Amino acid sequence: MGGRSVAENLDRAVVPDRITLRPDGRYTLSDSQMQANGIGLADPYIFRGHGTPHPCVFFTDFLFNHAYAGAAVPWGCRNCYKIKVATPTLRQMWQMKTLAESLPITTKSGPEAMNLLNQSLYGTYVYNCTGGLEAANATLSTLRPLIEATPGLASVAKISIKRCCTHIELSCGPSDCYTFDPGLEAVEAYLRPRFVLDYRPPVPEALLNKMKVLHMARAAFQIGDETYRDFTGGKPLQKTCVNYVDVVPAVRENEHD
Repeated sequence: MGGRSVAENLDRAVVPDRITLRPDGRYTLSDSQMQANGIGLADPYIFRGHGTPHPCVFFTDFLFNHAYAGAAVPWGCRNCYKIKVATPTLRQMWQMKTLAESLPITTKSGPEAMNLLNQSLYGTYVYNCTGGLEAANATLSTLRPLIEATPGLASVAKISIKRCCTHIELSCGPSDCYTFDPGLEAVEAYLRPRFVLDYRPPVPEALLNKMKVLHMARAAFQIGDETYRDFTGGKPLQKTCVNYVDVVPAVRENEHD
């Protein structure tokens, strides 16, 4: 894995700003890593269908980033396919979020304009983390009619099915060319109980999600998406400054004397 063994990678990662080896012999992410990976309050997405910790924290934030040093796709990710629906406004994202959450499956929705790994403004994800491509297509066959029946959404929604995470594919090449070493199954079974996400939400989830909606409105304001006013009671987040383009300055009296 990147020229070293998994054990060597973990030894190198056990530093204060990456991962921590707890007194009980289990690994956890450092506070700085949790902040960098957007866990908890820093995460811009609203999740539905799972709690904390999400299995992706183990597979991507711990295994891929540290144990595998970004050099191999985890065995546990081999059948992970997700539907992504990108939308251009916060209002349409909220419509898409509502549709996705009507299905009995894990979802997340949030702004993506600040995500440097893609060109989406907003995204809603519907997960099939163990069902494979066939299950993802089956879910899409249920979701697509709901999208098409929603006024103002069908014409702008951009639907894709992704395999694994974007940052993994950017590091390991096209996902349709992935190969998986069966030996990783035993490695991951060994490490799974030896990893713990030592994290407790600072506030109850309902309040946390309300705070995230405010962050979404701020992100929408920054990119000029006026539909953020749907979430502020129609009120602007900032006052408008005076624009002096095409304003002819008044000539002062005796200016040319």
